[in-house]
Formats: sequence, structure tokens, C-alpha cells
Amino acid sequence: MFKRPVVFIVGAGASHELGLPLGVGLRDTIAGMVDFKFHGRQLQKGDADLLAILRRRYDSDKSDITRLNTYFRAGSDLFSTMSRFPSVDEALHYWSERKEAVELGKVAIAQQLLQAERRSKIFNTNDPSRANVVAAGGTWLIPFVEIAMSGLRQEDAGNAFQNVTVVNFNYDRVVEHFLYWSLQLKFKVSDEVAAKAVGGLKVIRPYGSLGALEWHDKSTGIPYGTEPRDVDVCGLADEIRTYTEQTEGSKIREQISHALEAAELVIFLGFGFHQQNASLLYPISGHHRPRTRQILGTVVKIDVHNHEPIIYNIQNAMGLRHRALLLPISSVDLLSNLRPMISMTVG
Repeated sequence: MFKRPVVFIVGAGASHELGLPLGVGLRDTIAGMVDFKFHGRQLQKGDADLLAILRRRYDSDKSDITRLNTYFRAGSDLFSTMSRFPSVDEALHYWSERKEAVELGKVAIAQQLLQAERRSKIFNTNDPSRANVVAAGGTWLIPFVEIAMSGLRQEDAGNAFQNVTVVNFNYDRVVEHFLYWSLQLKFKVSDEVAAKAVGGLKVIRPYGSLGALEWHDKSTGIPYGTEPRDVDVCGLADEIRTYTEQTEGSKIREQISHALEAAELVIFLGFGFHQQNASLLYPISGHHRPRTRQILGTVVKIDVHNHEPIIYNIQNAMGLRHRALLLPISSVDLLSNLRPMISMTVG
């Protein structure tokens, strides 16, 4: 169990274990989606479903494409520059003063992530309302939930994650969907207890998400892996934030800083340590982080020559004064192999 405060910093590499796209993969997919080319009004290139969404919103009677053309031009500019950046987030930050580019990018992200959830390992094709918990074998979520439940009595399951904060840089709802159903199917707790436990998990999302799941918000929640045609994708896109939006108008930095200030263990899972994302982990004025006793992290596919600069950045810029242990292993291997260390630190 997690008896003391622990913070998980979750990047695209962690969700990739569940079949979600990595940052570069999502970037390239989005670039192809928004590069609209036509012969007359016939689409020759670009994503037809995304075009239909735009037409419903801005040219429903197909009589005036003036507004649409501004999005087509924005899409062309996004496409031509997207490959220059390591992620969609950074590309949208670059175009932050171009309203149509940002809107188009966010709608494309929402559409693509719903489809990605549907293609993920835990999407249950036989019963879409439930997670395919068994299919999560070999991913970090299995040792994560096992560590959380170890040493607990069933009547205390609702408090399993009360000392856990997840700073999730991904848009998907993989973590919440899996935990809610894993607790019910594998640990035999009621849906009410499962909802309480997952609701007690503090999740901070610097870039937003696709919104609440239906069990969490029965009035407006969106089921995991919903078909884009069945929901208001533009409305979901409003839940996604660019780097510019979250730094200017939210309290995300403050929330992250408070969580890291209280943490006794910080674990980076599948985090790429790109500067734009890493900067969100820096302490705000007046915050100090003396309690952290251990920092662990995965650095799969990060060149070894970057490891020492990353460690230096973690210790100094992020204010986590203990030396980080960075390992070139997967997220599931880190949580599985270092489970004794994790348990001794915060268990």
C-alpha cells in the first residue's frame, strides 16, 4: 500500500504499453489529418471524419466555406511545421496566436484519442462498458494496482490511492478506466467502492483530457473508447489545453508544486523529459521540496549521454535534491523489479 505521499509523473511511454500512441506517432497522425487537399469540393487528402466535424460546425448548409477555408489554411500550416517539433503540444504552442490552428489541432487530438482508446489493449470489444482487465498484463498498471492494494483489507479498499498523485501528461483515460474495473473484477469490491477509490486518486493533467468517464459523471461523462461520431468532439476538444493556455490561465503549476513538495517518492514513467513538459515540474515561488527521499525514472530510448543532464535538472531545476535513479527499462519493469524499494520508501 502507499502509506506516504508518492507522485507518479506519467508520459506517453507509459500509455504506449497499453497501445496508445507515442508523442511522435500522434504528432504524425495529426499532421496527416489536418492537411486538407481538394479537387473542387471532393476531398483528396486529409481526414474525412475531421472534415465532417468541421463542416457540421462551420458550414452546415454547405453554402459558405469562407470560415472553413481559414481552417484549411491553418491545417496546411500545421502540417508544414509539425515535424519540426517533438509533439503536437509543442506545435500548437508555436501557433498559439493562430486561433484556427489551435482549434483544429485540439479537435483532431480529441477525435484521434477516442479512436486510440478504442484500439487500446483494455478496450473490451465484447462489452465496451467494461475494461478488458486481463489484457493489461505486461503493463505498468498491474504492479501499480497490486502495490496499492498490498497490505490492505477489503473494507479499506476505498482508500487505496489517497496518498497517490498522478501528474498525467497524456489525454487518455486509461488509468482511471483500468483501476475502476480492476478493483471490481480482480479485487471483488463494489462499483461504489471502486468509484470512491479511483475518485481518491489525485490526478493532475497539464494538458487536459477527454473528460470524465460515465461512471464518474453520469450526466456528462463519456464512455471509454466512444466512437467520435457519437459525441460532440468539438466540445471534448474544449477540455484539451495547450501549453500556453495552461500556463496563462490555470493553477496546474501550483497543484504540481504542492504535490511534489509533499512527496516522499517521485516516479517518472514513460516521461520524455522534453523541456516544455519538464518546466511544468519546477517549483513555484516559496515552495521547497525537502521531503523527497527517492526519485526513480524510466529512460527508454533516451540516449545515455542525456542521463546526467536529466539528473542534474531533476535535482536543481525541479528542486528534488536527491539523486535520481534512471533506468533504461519499461514502466512495468521498473514497478515490478523495484517493488521492494518502493514499498520500503512509501509502504
